[in-house]
Amino acid sequence: MRLLGLTAVLSLGVLVGQAGATAPGVNGRVAFERSHVDPVTNETVVDGIWGIKLDGSGLTQLKSTGFDPSWSADGSRMAYTDGPNRGVETDIFVTGANLAGGTAVASATGLDESPSLSPDGTKVAFMSDRSGQRAIWVANTDNSGAPTKITNVDFTAEPDWSPDGTKIAYVVPGSTGPATGLSQIAVRAADGSGVPLLITGARVNRAPTWSPDGKEIAWARSGANNFGSDVWVMDAADGANKRQITATTSAKDPSWAPDGKWIAFHSVDDRTVRVVSKDELGGFGTPLRIPDATTREVNRGAAWQPLPTFPECLDSDGDSDSDDDDDGLCDNWEDTGLDWDRDGTVDLTLPGAQHNRRDLYLELDYMDGHFPGPNARADVIAAFANAPATPAADFGITLHIEVGDAVPHNDNVTFTGCTGGAGASDADFDTIKSANFGAATQRAAGIAVLG
Repeated sequence: MRLLGLTAVLSLGVLVGQAGATAPGVNGRVAFERSHVDPVTNETVVDGIWGIKLDGSGLTQLKSTGFDPSWSADGSRMAYTDGPNRGVETDIFVTGANLAGGTAVASATGLDESPSLSPDGTKVAFMSDRSGQRAIWVANTDNSGAPTKITNVDFTAEPDWSPDGTKIAYVVPGSTGPATGLSQIAVRAADGSGVPLLITGARVNRAPTWSPDGKEIAWARSGANNFGSDVWVMDAADGANKRQITATTSAKDPSWAPDGKWIAFHSVDDRTVRVVSKDELGGFGTPLRIPDATTREVNRGAAWQPLPTFPECLDSDGDSDSDDDDDGLCDNWEDTGLDWDRDGTVDLTLPGAQHNRRDLYLELDYMDGHFPGPNARADVIAAFANAPATPAADFGITLHIEVGDAVPHNDNVTFTGCTGGAGASDADFDTIKSANFGAATQRAAGIAVLG
């Protein structure tokens, strides 16, 4: 059957908290190294590590010095390279929470660079020449124990940890040795055991980066006659299904977006960071920012910050419970709102939320000509407020109704799977909901709510 004469369309939007949850899938900022040329000395001046959002907004300096950024799985910490003599004398540093400070990890004389944090943040893989050859090492980020060398071939470099923490992809010299400049991509166990698997042929292959689901690897591969480079993608398991993503001949240092849909890369030709769809075949990408030509600005490298599915859940009133009323909304969210992208600006507030009432937020969309009146809304709110608590000592419910968007009137609305076949002029409920769920301001801000 079909629902006839529907007077209102209801979208129930309940914010559900996941205390401590961290999962790939939410795109943060793209971190990159920024530099300019001194007009007097004509020398390059490094301006540190900066971050920018996918839409090109929010340009922010993240660290005043350093390069080679690598994010932790929850996006709160960063590993990076810094030191007095780039390419000769540098160390690996790891920040505290919210990018605070920076502590040298497994410091040694010589060259340490290209860090990659393990998914749990307890280890960092990096390239070091401390043994007399350029090899991949793994160290504990708290500086406990001695670092472990996991490769025994000279000129191995650019490690990247798999999302499940069991493997590391990295660059090895080609079969003819490092003198030719050719290289391959290899994958091996993160503890250095077993035999590495070579998943590319010998061209100039650089900068492997795992997809968030661990099924694919993007990397920079040279073109004909080993000229230039572009971003390619292949299956991580065996290197099959290779496909060229960009066609710029100047794409380097790819970094996969946490949502798995985009790849950021350094475009040498226009000195900036570009973003391309991972399904592109031979594209050029879109620049995240246009470098300042007057200062001869250069933006290099790319490292995409993953964010937790939900912002951090905190016990803001000191009672050892981060969600006093068990409504799925953390105390600090109810107090100050949610900073979804961790840029210091609150993206979503919860008006009227209380620690001692279970708050339920509902968005009410309606058809043209059927605006839900204030008396009707008040009656529903009162019904929730007066509902008996179970058990009696339990918290009551405060219903917060936000009137959302008007949708075109339609006498017949079909619920797929419930109401049978749809007529030619019928509207589909799921289609209406997907187009209108979430207030317009929330959709514009990219804020995710559950329905």
